[in-house]
Amino acid sequence: MDSKRQMRIEDVAIYLRKSRGDIDIDLEKHRLLLIERCKDIGANYVEYAEIGTSDSIDDRPAFMELLEDIKLNLFDAVAVSDIDRLGRGGDKDWALIEEIFRNEEIYIITPEKVFNWDDESDEMELDFRKFIARMEYKQTTKRLRRGKIMGAKQGRWTNGTPPYPYTYNRQTRQLDIDNVKYKVYRRIVEMALEGVPANKISWELNRLGIPSPRGKKWTNVAVYRLLRDKTHLGKIVFAKQEGSGHKNRNTRPLKTFSEDEWIVIDGLHQPIKTQDEHRKIMELLAKRRIVPKAARSGAFVLSGLVYCRSCGYSMGNTRNGISKKEFLKKCQTRDSLGNRTCNNPGVNSYAIVKGIFQQLDEYEREIKKRGEDMDTNETGLLKVALTKKHKEIEKQRGALDTLIEMREEQEITREKFLERKEIREFNIAQLRNEIGELQDRINQREQTTNERKLKNIREFRDKWGKSKSSEQRNQFLQTIIDRIDYQREGDNIDIHINFR
Repeated sequence: MDSKRQMRIEDVAIYLRKSRGDIDIDLEKHRLLLIERCKDIGANYVEYAEIGTSDSIDDRPAFMELLEDIKLNLFDAVAVSDIDRLGRGGDKDWALIEEIFRNEEIYIITPEKVFNWDDESDEMELDFRKFIARMEYKQTTKRLRRGKIMGAKQGRWTNGTPPYPYTYNRQTRQLDIDNVKYKVYRRIVEMALEGVPANKISWELNRLGIPSPRGKKWTNVAVYRLLRDKTHLGKIVFAKQEGSGHKNRNTRPLKTFSEDEWIVIDGLHQPIKTQDEHRKIMELLAKRRIVPKAARSGAFVLSGLVYCRSCGYSMGNTRNGISKKEFLKKCQTRDSLGNRTCNNPGVNSYAIVKGIFQQLDEYEREIKKRGEDMDTNETGLLKVALTKKHKEIEKQRGALDTLIEMREEQEITREKFLERKEIREFNIAQLRNEIGELQDRINQREQTTNERKLKNIREFRDKWGKSKSSEQRNQFLQTIIDRIDYQREGDNIDIHINFR
């Protein structure tokens, strides 16, 4: 390195990253080596260190901070133990690194050499090293995956955090049973075999103060997943999915396989549920997933239309056993202990139908008074709901960012991070679907003319009068009503109808 180049390197950023397979001693060795290199050059230095195996720079906060500081013209060079510490990601990451380093005239210092982007031979060597680093990363990833599969085929546990009530034994690389949690698990199995549904099982566990696998309240989903898990049969299941759902990684898209495509082998751990128990539980769960015929066909006049104004949950319907009259059932919302959290009482469905026609008359008169299309109150309410959904999705994204920070700070394990990340991403996806549906409904309203609305009402009245079928009348109501918000206090019934 010539004296001219030396003179230009006064401030250096030392970037340290503990990568896959490294130990703390390796990281400290790299640190001392790079500090010594900076002293030889006579340069000042600042350290940027992080622990992580991600190949994407978006998942490395210290490196992202370094790039921002480079843009502020704080450094002349970046020192790394090897080129692959900067990144082994795809072309997109390297294009960003190269663009920033070139624009800010940043040298790359390694223990062996100083690389200058303006030197053609240095540029060629950098390209070659990038290529080699990427190939090594792919080979390492392939070997790790192959080792995981081979370990599983040998009956060893390679699937991260084991399901409740197992614990992972690092020495034997097998699963041990937590005796206290085992008793809880067996009680869950026994209740399921007795026909107790998952939600009631979760209520019972919460009443007893027993924490869930994640140390929180039990939910019907947590119980359901536990009952379905084949690990408790002494099996190891892998190849459930491939690829990644991470939006910032250049990997194959996430693909989930059906259960008949899973690879299931016998593990070395002790089973805690018999095949017969598992079969019976699966049969009971399958029966509970079958939607009653009446509900599938919309056999009640108000099926799928009425929502509790107190808690927002959908309200069910029933019939009197003798008169066969239809009733809106009392709100069924419960807390984690199974206690009712809403006391909104039910009512004879006829009272709501009567209210529908009263409000429909008013709605029809209102439309006739309009000289031009206007944004209805219902559309305004939908827009308010849309705004709330957007705020909810921002909240979920914020929680996801916090989760990523916790992982970066090593506050949670990789397995817990992935579990919680999956929940947040599922919530975000669900909110996006709901936002799409709300937007479609708003667009539909805004594009519907008053003349068309009046025609729909006339057709509804005509069809209603010609039919006595609850199922058909429900279908007719669905053509003019989005939802009905219902509240009852004593004999006072308050309904708010969102007309289409």
